[in-house]
Amino acid sequence: MWSNIVYVIDTSYSMGEKYNDLTPRKIDATRDVLAYTATKLVDAKALVRIGITVFFSRAYPLIGLTRDREIITRSINRLRVLGEGSAPGDGLIEAVKMLRRGGGTKKAIIVTDGGFNEGVPLDIAALYAANSNVVVDVVVLGDFLSERDQRLVEFTVKICNGELFRVANKAELIRTLYRSSSSFPENP
Repeated sequence: MWSNIVYVIDTSYSMGEKYNDLTPRKIDATRDVLAYTATKLVDAKALVRIGITVFFSRAYPLIGLTRDREIITRSINRLRVLGEGSAPGDGLIEAVKMLRRGGGTKKAIIVTDGGFNEGVPLDIAALYAANSNVVVDVVVLGDFLSERDQRLVEFTVKICNGELFRVANKAELIRTLYRSSSSFPENP
Protein backbone atom coordinates (compact mmCIF):
# COMPACT_ATOMS: atom_id res chain seq x y z
CA MET A 1 0.00 0.00 0.00
CA TRP A 2 1.25 3.47 -0.89
CA SER A 3 2.33 5.92 1.79
CA ASN A 4 1.64 9.40 0.45
CA ILE A 5 3.08 12.62 1.85
CA VAL A 6 2.35 16.13 0.68
CA TYR A 7 4.59 18.88 1.98
CA VAL A 8 2.71 22.17 2.39
CA ILE A 9 5.36 24.90 2.27
CA ASP A 10 4.97 28.53 3.37
CA THR A 11 6.43 30.78 0.66
CA SER A 12 5.30 34.11 2.13
CA TYR A 13 7.60 37.12 2.52
CA SER A 14 8.38 36.29 6.15
CA MET A 15 10.05 33.07 4.97
CA GLY A 16 12.61 35.33 3.28
CA GLU A 17 13.95 36.38 6.67
CA LYS A 18 16.84 34.86 8.61
CA TYR A 19 16.18 33.08 11.91
CA ASN A 20 18.97 31.61 14.04
CA ASP A 21 21.00 29.31 11.79
CA LEU A 22 18.19 28.90 9.24
CA THR A 23 20.31 30.76 6.73
CA PRO A 24 20.62 32.58 4.53
CA ARG A 25 16.81 32.65 4.92
CA LYS A 26 14.12 30.36 6.34
CA ILE A 27 12.96 29.39 2.83
CA ASP A 28 16.52 28.41 1.86
CA ALA A 29 16.98 26.23 4.95
CA THR A 30 13.56 24.66 4.34
CA ARG A 31 14.43 23.97 0.71
CA ASP A 32 17.78 22.36 1.63
CA VAL A 33 16.33 20.18 4.39
CA LEU A 34 13.29 19.21 2.32
CA ALA A 35 15.47 18.15 -0.62
CA TYR A 36 17.57 15.99 1.70
CA THR A 37 14.57 14.48 3.50
CA ALA A 38 12.42 13.80 0.44
CA THR A 39 15.16 12.14 -1.61
CA LYS A 40 16.33 10.07 1.36
CA LEU A 41 12.75 8.95 1.96
CA VAL A 42 12.15 7.98 -1.69
CA ASP A 43 15.44 6.07 -1.74
CA ALA A 44 14.69 4.23 1.53
CA LYS A 45 11.02 3.35 1.11
CA ALA A 46 9.76 1.64 -2.04
CA LEU A 47 6.09 2.52 -1.55
CA VAL A 48 6.34 6.22 -0.76
CA ARG A 49 5.07 9.02 -3.01
CA ILE A 50 5.70 12.71 -2.44
CA GLY A 51 3.77 15.80 -3.48
CA ILE A 52 4.29 19.48 -2.73
CA THR A 53 2.00 22.47 -2.43
CA VAL A 54 3.07 26.02 -1.69
CA PHE A 55 1.18 28.90 -0.17
CA PHE A 56 1.38 32.63 0.42
CA SER A 57 -1.84 34.63 -0.05
CA ARG A 58 -2.86 31.83 -2.43
CA ALA A 59 -1.96 28.16 -2.68
CA TYR A 60 -0.76 26.11 -5.62
CA PRO A 61 0.19 22.49 -6.19
CA LEU A 62 3.85 22.34 -7.17
CA ILE A 63 4.11 18.61 -7.94
CA GLY A 64 1.58 15.82 -7.73
CA LEU A 65 2.30 12.55 -5.95
CA THR A 66 5.40 10.98 -7.47
CA ARG A 67 8.40 8.78 -6.76
CA ASP A 68 10.47 10.43 -9.47
CA ARG A 69 13.56 11.65 -7.62
CA GLU A 70 14.54 14.05 -10.41
CA ILE A 71 11.12 15.76 -10.48
CA ILE A 72 11.09 16.01 -6.68
CA THR A 73 14.60 17.47 -6.49
CA ARG A 74 14.11 19.88 -9.38
CA SER A 75 10.84 21.16 -7.93
CA ILE A 76 12.20 21.59 -4.41
CA ASN A 77 15.25 23.43 -5.73
CA ARG A 78 12.92 26.00 -7.33
CA LEU A 79 11.15 26.85 -4.06
CA ARG A 80 11.38 30.56 -3.29
CA VAL A 81 9.46 33.36 -1.61
CA LEU A 82 6.40 34.06 -3.77
CA GLY A 83 4.50 36.90 -2.13
CA GLU A 84 2.80 38.45 0.85
CA GLY A 85 0.08 36.93 2.97
CA SER A 86 -0.11 33.49 4.51
CA ALA A 87 -2.92 31.05 3.68
CA PRO A 88 -2.02 27.66 5.20
CA GLY A 89 -5.66 26.56 5.05
CA ASP A 90 -5.62 26.94 1.28
CA GLY A 91 -2.33 25.02 1.12
CA LEU A 92 -3.80 22.21 3.20
CA ILE A 93 -6.90 22.02 1.00
CA GLU A 94 -4.69 21.65 -2.10
CA ALA A 95 -2.76 18.89 -0.32
CA VAL A 96 -5.95 17.04 0.65
CA LYS A 97 -7.22 17.21 -2.95
CA MET A 98 -3.96 15.64 -4.09
CA LEU A 99 -4.04 12.96 -1.38
CA ARG A 100 -7.66 12.00 -2.01
CA ARG A 101 -6.68 10.86 -5.51
CA GLY A 102 -3.67 8.88 -4.29
CA GLY A 103 -5.01 5.85 -2.41
CA GLY A 104 -3.11 4.42 0.55
CA THR A 105 -2.10 6.29 3.68
CA LYS A 106 -2.31 10.08 3.58
CA LYS A 107 -0.22 12.65 5.40
CA ALA A 108 0.29 16.39 4.99
CA ILE A 109 3.19 18.20 6.62
CA ILE A 110 2.81 21.98 6.88
CA VAL A 111 6.07 23.95 7.22
CA THR A 112 5.44 27.56 8.24
CA ASP A 113 6.58 30.46 10.39
CA GLY A 114 3.03 31.62 11.15
CA GLY A 115 1.34 34.94 10.45
CA PHE A 116 -1.84 33.35 9.06
CA ASN A 117 -3.92 36.13 7.50
CA GLU A 118 -5.39 34.96 4.19
CA GLY A 119 -7.65 32.36 2.64
CA VAL A 120 -9.69 29.58 4.17
CA PRO A 121 -9.12 29.45 7.95
CA LEU A 122 -6.81 26.61 8.95
CA ASP A 123 -9.38 25.08 11.30
CA ILE A 124 -11.90 24.76 8.46
CA ALA A 125 -9.27 23.17 6.20
CA ALA A 126 -8.40 20.83 9.09
CA LEU A 127 -12.00 19.60 9.20
CA TYR A 128 -11.78 18.79 5.49
CA ALA A 129 -8.48 16.97 6.07
CA ALA A 130 -9.84 15.01 9.03
CA ASN A 131 -12.96 14.00 7.08
CA SER A 132 -10.65 12.79 4.29
CA ASN A 133 -8.55 10.71 6.74
CA VAL A 134 -5.45 12.86 6.25
CA VAL A 135 -2.99 13.03 9.15
CA VAL A 136 -1.58 16.55 9.45
CA ASP A 137 1.69 17.50 11.15
CA VAL A 138 2.71 21.14 11.52
CA VAL A 139 6.35 22.25 11.70
CA VAL A 140 6.71 25.81 12.99
CA LEU A 141 9.97 27.63 12.27
CA GLY A 142 10.77 29.87 15.23
CA ASP A 143 8.53 31.08 18.01
CA PHE A 144 6.48 33.78 16.34
CA LEU A 145 3.01 32.20 16.31
CA SER A 146 0.32 34.54 17.54
CA GLU A 147 -2.12 33.18 20.13
CA ARG A 148 -4.72 32.83 17.36
CA ASP A 149 -2.32 30.94 15.07
CA GLN A 150 -1.29 28.72 18.00
CA ARG A 151 -4.93 27.77 18.65
CA LEU A 152 -5.48 27.02 14.95
CA VAL A 153 -2.38 24.83 14.74
CA GLU A 154 -3.22 22.96 17.95
CA PHE A 155 -6.78 22.32 16.72
CA THR A 156 -5.44 21.12 13.36
CA VAL A 157 -3.00 18.56 14.75
CA LYS A 158 -5.53 17.36 17.32
CA ILE A 159 -8.42 16.78 14.90
CA CYS A 160 -6.08 15.35 12.22
CA ASN A 161 -4.18 12.99 14.57
CA GLY A 162 -0.94 14.80 13.85
CA GLU A 163 1.87 16.41 15.79
CA LEU A 164 3.06 19.96 16.32
CA PHE A 165 6.79 20.56 16.11
CA ARG A 166 8.63 23.80 16.88
CA VAL A 167 12.12 24.13 15.47
CA ALA A 168 14.69 26.78 16.26
CA ASN A 169 17.61 25.71 14.07
CA LYS A 170 18.59 23.68 11.04
CA ALA A 171 19.57 20.55 12.99
CA GLU A 172 16.12 20.47 14.61
CA LEU A 173 14.48 21.02 11.22
CA ILE A 174 16.38 18.06 9.73
CA ARG A 175 15.43 15.73 12.62
CA THR A 176 11.83 16.93 12.71
CA LEU A 177 11.10 16.75 8.99
CA TYR A 178 12.66 13.31 8.68
CA ARG A 179 10.83 12.02 11.77
CA SER A 180 7.50 13.41 10.60
CA SER A 181 8.06 12.11 7.07
CA SER A 182 9.02 8.63 8.28
CA SER A 183 6.00 8.04 10.51
CA PHE A 184 2.95 7.00 8.55
CA PRO A 185 -0.66 6.74 9.67
CA GLU A 186 -1.89 3.23 10.38
CA ASN A 187 -5.17 3.38 8.44
CA PRO A 188 -5.84 4.75 4.95
